[in-house]
This record gives sequence, C-alpha cells and structure tokens, in this order.
Amino acid sequence: MLKQIIQNWNQYCSDDNFVGIGSTRKVYRVLDYVIKVHLHPIGYKQSLNELKIYSSMADKVLDSLLAQTYYVDEFISAQTYYRPLELKDNQSYEIKVVEHQHLIPDLFEEVLEILDKKFNCFDLKDSSNYKFK
Repeated sequence: MLKQIIQNWNQYCSDDNFVGIGSTRKVYRVLDYVIKVHLHPIGYKQSLNELKIYSSMADKVLDSLLAQTYYVDEFISAQTYYRPLELKDNQSYEIKVVEHQHLIPDLFEEVLEILDKKFNCFDLKDSSNYKFK
C-alpha cells in the first residue's frame, strides 16, 4: 500500500487528508502514513535530514522513539503517522521530565542527547514535536 501511496501521492493530498503546514512543508495523513509535500527546497533538505536521523538512530536501535521515514524525493517524504500529543490551552508546551514522566518513554534522555549533540536539533522538548501511534 505504501508503494501505491508514494507513486500516487498527489491523489491522496487533499483538503480531507490535510494535517498541517509549516514554512517549508505541507502534511497530509493517508491511513497509517503521512505525506510531507515539499513547498520549498529547504523542506526537501528537512526531509533528507529526518531520513538521516532516523537511519542513524535505527543503527543504534533507538528508532522506536521516532517516526519511521520510508521515502524521500525532491517532492515528498513518507513517514509513519502518529496522532499529536494533546495540547494545553490549545498551545504546545515544554516537556518537563518530572511532571510529564507518564508521557516519557524509556531511553528518552539518551535519544534527546544524541539528537541535540549529533544533529543540532534545538526544539525537541516542545510538545508539538511529539506524537502517539
């Protein structure tokens, strides 16, 4: 099914499937996947970086905390879909290790440290970056 979604991505990217938009990509949900449509060359670079990060973490067997990136080309990327973490007062919030312990999976701190030091990820503790399957 994923192969079909990738090959016919523009047929699936409709208002009915719209999830959100950033400055460089527009996101659509298709079954258990998301298609990120690159709106700018930087969006393509972001997707390539997500693939690199996912692959690196998979090599360390730490990939279970990240959305799997299946495919990237100059137009789209395809990843596993996760429903967004519930917001407080319709706003994202900083993840606090003690207060949000019930939300934090094992190896969270280790993964954050690797992502911060190796990949220069700067906004990882913002709840808008966290999703549930």
